[in-house]
Amino acid sequence: FKCRKGECVPLTRDHKPESPRERKRIEAAGGTVMKFGPCYRVDFSLNLSRTLGDFNYKDPNMAPEDQKISPAGDITVAEIDEHDEFLCIACDGLFELMTWKSVCAYIHERIDRQPLAEIAQGLLEECCSPNVLATCGRGTDNESVIIVKLHAK
Repeated sequence: FKCRKGECVPLTRDHKPESPRERKRIEAAGGTVMKFGPCYRVDFSLNLSRTLGDFNYKDPNMAPEDQKISPAGDITVAEIDEHDEFLCIACDGLFELMTWKSVCAYIHERIDRQPLAEIAQGLLEECCSPNVLATCGRGTDNESVIIVKLHAK
């Protein structure tokens, strides 16, 4: 997403197994999508539908866009203007305990007074579950985030 005047502007969509488009591809490739615990999973394992790794879900005889777990990403082209403050690129693990809007607000509140690395580290710590039982396992996934400040002052 990008932040424009303090507001979150989504630039992508989540690749979740339960979305109709993703589910259709997964099932056509021989996979199953089932609700397991708090989220939907492919073959009772992964809670996402696209990754660069996870080779045990890849068939070398199939095109990337047809794979059960596809490595094909979406490309978004967006205009950046003087009202856009920053870009945030993150993996799904970051959003298990926070929404896009709350991540945007967290960064927006700190972007002009803290180094980006410090903001990213704090954000990752916020997204780690303090109690795995209380969060039903959410907040335990791997997490990565990239923050790009636009129009540096």
